[in-house]
Amino acid sequence: MSTVIINVESEKELAFVSDLLQKNNIKSKIFSEEELEDYGLLKLMLEVDLNDVVSKESIMQKLKARWKLFTHQDLKKKVSLKNT
Repeated sequence: MSTVIINVESEKELAFVSDLLQKNNIKSKIFSEEELEDYGLLKLMLEVDLNDVVSKESIMQKLKARWKLFTHQDLKKKVSLKNT
C-alpha cells in the first residue's frame, strides 16, 4: 500500500478530489491542520537522538527565553486591544 498526500487550495478542490476518489473506490481521509501538525511533531520525535544528553540548565534557559518572548508579545497584544 502507498500513500499520497494532496494539498487543496479551496473547498471546491477538496470536494472535487474527494468525489473523484470516492467514485473510483479509493479510500481517503481528510486531515485537519491540527492533525498535520501532530504528524510533523511525531515525525520529529521519532527522529530525535535519544542518546543525546542536554543539561537541565540549558533547557531552563530556553524555556525562560521563550516565556519572556511570549509574555512580551502577549503584553503588546493587550496594549493594542486597549487602544482600539
